[in-house]
Amino acid sequence: NARDRGFADQTSWLESFREEPPPERRVRVVNAATLSTDDGAVLLHSQEPVIVEGCMGAWPATETWASADALVAAHGDVSFDLAPDVSLTLAEYVAYSAASAADFPYYLFERRFKGDRASLLTEYEPPALFADDLLSLIP
Repeated sequence: NARDRGFADQTSWLESFREEPPPERRVRVVNAATLSTDDGAVLLHSQEPVIVEGCMGAWPATETWASADALVAAHGDVSFDLAPDVSLTLAEYVAYSAASAADFPYYLFERRFKGDRASLLTEYEPPALFADDLLSLIP
């Protein structure tokens, strides 16, 4: 992994990510409160990357997902399938990921938020700017 290969010790390499990018590589930042749903559609279909700020103010997830400890306290007993033969609770997965030094560890990816996983969706909603999100139509 990166720590074993010495990348984490190369401060000049890491510092380069903290530097302001040149003007031609800067990403435009917009505030969601100043945009309409139509503006959201334009942003989605543009070829320009954009950072949209101000979308998460009312999300309970901003607190319950703020750290691994907070997430485990709120949802640690929720079970996820990492592979066909591997199922872990969120608490077990957080412990696994903190202890793993594998180059290719299991990662948590969930497509179906049903049963006890549905509780995670009550803490998030698509921003009004993207109210016509087609992902909501996926069963």
